[in-house]
Amino acid sequence: MTSYITPADLKASLSLEDQSYADQDIELAIAAASRGIDGMTGRRFYKDQDANRIRYYTPTRHDTLYINDLVELTALRVDGEEWEEGDYRLLPLNAAADGHPYTTIIPVGRRRFPAGVVGGVEVVGRFGWPEVPDAVRAATSILATKLLKRTREAPFGVVAFALDDGTAVRIARNDPDVRFLVDSYMRNQARSVNLG
Repeated sequence: MTSYITPADLKASLSLEDQSYADQDIELAIAAASRGIDGMTGRRFYKDQDANRIRYYTPTRHDTLYINDLVELTALRVDGEEWEEGDYRLLPLNAAADGHPYTTIIPVGRRRFPAGVVGGVEVVGRFGWPEVPDAVRAATSILATKLLKRTREAPFGVVAFALDDGTAVRIARNDPDVRFLVDSYMRNQARSVNLG
Protein backbone atom coordinates (compact mmCIF):
# COMPACT_ATOMS: atom_id res chain seq x y z
CA MET A 1 0.00 0.00 0.00
CA THR A 2 1.15 3.49 -0.79
CA SER A 3 1.86 6.12 1.86
CA TYR A 4 0.81 9.71 1.24
CA ILE A 5 4.05 11.34 2.32
CA THR A 6 7.64 10.11 2.35
CA PRO A 7 9.92 9.79 5.37
CA ALA A 8 11.96 12.65 3.86
CA ASP A 9 8.81 14.84 3.82
CA LEU A 10 8.11 14.18 7.50
CA LYS A 11 11.74 14.59 8.49
CA ALA A 12 11.89 17.94 6.69
CA SER A 13 8.75 19.20 8.44
CA LEU A 14 10.19 18.12 11.82
CA SER A 15 13.71 19.42 11.03
CA LEU A 16 15.15 15.92 11.34
CA GLU A 17 16.77 15.70 7.89
CA ASP A 18 20.17 14.61 9.22
CA GLN A 19 18.79 12.20 11.82
CA SER A 20 18.30 8.48 11.27
CA TYR A 21 17.61 7.25 14.81
CA ALA A 22 13.84 7.22 14.30
CA ASP A 23 13.63 6.01 10.68
CA GLN A 24 11.71 2.84 11.47
CA ASP A 25 9.26 4.71 13.72
CA ILE A 26 8.82 7.39 11.04
CA GLU A 27 7.97 4.82 8.36
CA LEU A 28 5.50 3.06 10.64
CA ALA A 29 3.87 6.36 11.68
CA ILE A 30 3.48 7.43 8.03
CA ALA A 31 1.97 4.09 7.01
CA ALA A 32 -0.44 4.12 9.98
CA ALA A 33 -1.40 7.75 9.31
CA SER A 34 -2.05 7.04 5.62
CA ARG A 35 -4.30 4.09 6.44
CA GLY A 36 -5.95 6.16 9.17
CA ILE A 37 -6.87 8.81 6.61
CA ASP A 38 -8.27 6.04 4.37
CA GLY A 39 -10.35 4.68 7.24
CA MET A 40 -11.63 8.08 8.25
CA THR A 41 -12.65 9.14 4.73
CA GLY A 42 -13.90 5.78 3.51
CA ARG A 43 -11.64 5.86 0.44
CA ARG A 44 -8.00 5.58 -0.58
CA PHE A 45 -6.01 8.25 -2.36
CA TYR A 46 -3.37 6.21 -4.18
CA LYS A 47 -4.06 4.68 -7.57
CA ASP A 48 -3.60 1.10 -8.70
CA GLN A 49 -0.53 0.37 -10.78
CA ASP A 50 -2.58 -2.11 -12.80
CA ALA A 51 -5.35 -0.88 -15.11
CA ASN A 52 -7.03 -4.31 -15.04
CA ARG A 53 -8.28 -4.48 -11.46
CA ILE A 54 -11.71 -6.05 -11.26
CA ARG A 55 -14.48 -5.01 -8.89
CA TYR A 56 -18.00 -6.39 -8.73
CA TYR A 57 -21.06 -4.36 -7.79
CA THR A 58 -24.66 -5.05 -6.87
CA PRO A 59 -26.71 -2.18 -8.34
CA THR A 60 -29.46 -0.78 -6.16
CA ARG A 61 -30.97 1.21 -9.03
CA HIS A 62 -31.44 0.68 -12.77
CA ASP A 63 -30.17 4.15 -13.70
CA THR A 64 -27.19 4.78 -11.39
CA LEU A 65 -24.23 2.77 -10.14
CA TYR A 66 -21.98 4.18 -7.42
CA ILE A 67 -18.48 2.76 -7.68
CA ASN A 68 -15.17 2.93 -5.85
CA ASP A 69 -13.00 5.85 -6.91
CA LEU A 70 -11.91 5.15 -10.49
CA VAL A 71 -9.15 6.81 -12.50
CA GLU A 72 -9.40 4.81 -15.71
CA LEU A 73 -12.08 2.42 -16.99
CA THR A 74 -10.84 -0.53 -19.04
CA ALA A 75 -14.09 -2.51 -19.37
CA LEU A 76 -17.67 -2.54 -18.10
CA ARG A 77 -19.59 -5.81 -18.09
CA VAL A 78 -23.25 -6.01 -17.10
CA ASP A 79 -24.73 -9.48 -16.60
CA GLY A 80 -21.72 -10.86 -18.49
CA GLU A 81 -22.20 -8.58 -21.52
CA GLU A 82 -19.47 -6.06 -22.25
CA TRP A 83 -20.87 -2.58 -22.80
CA GLU A 84 -19.42 -0.27 -25.44
CA GLU A 85 -18.19 3.22 -24.57
CA GLY A 86 -21.43 4.81 -25.83
CA ASP A 87 -23.56 2.62 -23.53
CA TYR A 88 -22.59 4.46 -20.34
CA ARG A 89 -21.27 7.73 -18.96
CA LEU A 90 -18.74 8.22 -16.15
CA LEU A 91 -19.50 10.92 -13.58
CA PRO A 92 -18.62 13.52 -12.55
CA LEU A 93 -18.12 14.67 -16.12
CA ASN A 94 -15.12 16.89 -15.32
CA ALA A 95 -13.46 14.52 -12.85
CA ALA A 96 -10.29 14.01 -14.90
CA ALA A 97 -9.90 17.73 -15.63
CA ASP A 98 -10.32 18.53 -11.91
CA GLY A 99 -7.88 15.84 -10.73
CA HIS A 100 -10.65 13.77 -9.15
CA PRO A 101 -11.76 10.20 -9.73
CA TYR A 102 -15.00 9.00 -11.29
CA THR A 103 -17.47 7.80 -8.66
CA THR A 104 -20.63 7.01 -10.63
CA ILE A 105 -21.66 5.26 -13.84
CA ILE A 106 -24.98 5.91 -15.55
CA PRO A 107 -26.39 3.95 -18.49
CA VAL A 108 -27.11 5.71 -21.79
CA GLY A 109 -30.00 5.07 -24.14
CA ARG A 110 -31.94 1.87 -23.48
CA ARG A 111 -29.28 0.35 -21.24
CA ARG A 112 -30.16 -0.39 -17.60
CA PHE A 113 -28.35 -1.86 -14.63
CA PRO A 114 -29.79 -5.07 -13.13
CA ALA A 115 -30.95 -3.68 -9.78
CA GLY A 116 -30.63 -6.23 -7.00
CA VAL A 117 -28.51 -8.72 -8.95
CA VAL A 118 -25.61 -9.59 -6.67
CA GLY A 119 -22.35 -8.88 -8.48
CA GLY A 120 -24.31 -8.10 -11.65
CA VAL A 121 -21.87 -5.39 -12.75
CA GLU A 122 -18.15 -5.95 -13.30
CA VAL A 123 -15.94 -2.87 -13.51
CA VAL A 124 -12.38 -3.31 -14.77
CA GLY A 125 -9.92 -0.46 -14.51
CA ARG A 126 -7.45 1.54 -12.44
CA PHE A 127 -8.99 2.46 -9.10
CA GLY A 128 -7.96 5.21 -6.69
CA TRP A 129 -7.13 8.87 -7.20
CA PRO A 130 -5.08 10.43 -10.02
CA GLU A 131 -2.80 12.16 -7.47
CA VAL A 132 -2.83 12.46 -3.69
CA PRO A 133 -4.54 15.79 -2.85
CA ASP A 134 -2.41 18.35 -0.99
CA ALA A 135 -4.91 18.44 1.88
CA VAL A 136 -4.57 14.67 2.33
CA ARG A 137 -0.78 14.96 2.35
CA ALA A 138 -0.97 17.72 4.98
CA ALA A 139 -3.40 15.71 7.13
CA THR A 140 -1.14 12.66 6.85
CA SER A 141 1.82 14.72 8.02
CA ILE A 142 -0.08 16.04 11.06
CA LEU A 143 -1.32 12.58 11.99
CA ALA A 144 2.06 10.90 11.43
CA THR A 145 3.71 13.54 13.64
CA LYS A 146 1.25 12.78 16.45
CA LEU A 147 1.79 9.03 16.11
CA LEU A 148 5.57 9.48 16.01
CA LYS A 149 5.44 11.66 19.13
CA ARG A 150 3.42 9.00 20.94
CA THR A 151 5.94 6.36 19.96
CA ARG A 152 8.97 8.36 21.04
CA GLU A 153 7.38 9.33 24.38
CA ALA A 154 5.94 5.92 25.25
CA PRO A 155 7.49 3.92 28.12
CA PHE A 156 10.39 1.82 26.77
CA GLY A 157 9.77 3.44 23.36
CA VAL A 158 6.90 1.07 22.59
CA VAL A 159 3.36 2.05 21.68
CA ALA A 160 0.75 -0.01 19.90
CA PHE A 161 -0.55 1.76 16.81
CA ALA A 162 -0.75 -1.25 14.60
CA LEU A 163 -2.18 -0.61 11.17
CA ASP A 164 -5.31 -2.59 11.94
CA ASP A 165 -6.27 -1.52 15.45
CA GLY A 166 -8.00 1.76 14.55
CA THR A 167 -5.75 4.01 16.65
CA ALA A 168 -4.84 6.28 13.73
CA VAL A 169 -8.50 6.64 12.73
CA ARG A 170 -9.53 7.56 16.29
CA ILE A 171 -6.77 10.18 16.56
CA ALA A 172 -7.63 11.60 13.12
CA ARG A 173 -11.35 11.89 13.93
CA ASN A 174 -10.57 13.79 17.13
CA ASP A 175 -8.05 16.18 15.60
CA PRO A 176 -9.79 19.34 14.32
CA ASP A 177 -6.96 20.16 11.89
CA VAL A 178 -6.99 16.72 10.29
CA ARG A 179 -10.77 16.75 10.19
CA PHE A 180 -10.79 20.20 8.55
CA LEU A 181 -8.32 19.10 5.87
CA VAL A 182 -10.08 15.88 4.84
CA ASP A 183 -13.72 16.68 5.55
CA SER A 184 -14.51 17.48 1.92
CA TYR A 185 -12.98 14.15 0.85
CA MET A 186 -15.28 11.98 2.99
CA ARG A 187 -17.12 9.38 0.95
CA ASN A 188 -20.88 9.67 1.23
CA GLN A 189 -21.75 6.58 3.28
CA ALA A 190 -25.28 6.46 1.88
CA ARG A 191 -23.82 5.89 -1.59
CA SER A 192 -21.35 3.27 -0.39
CA VAL A 193 -23.89 0.49 0.07
CA ASN A 194 -23.15 -1.15 -3.27
CA LEU A 195 -19.38 -0.68 -3.27
CA GLY A 196 -17.38 -3.86 -3.69
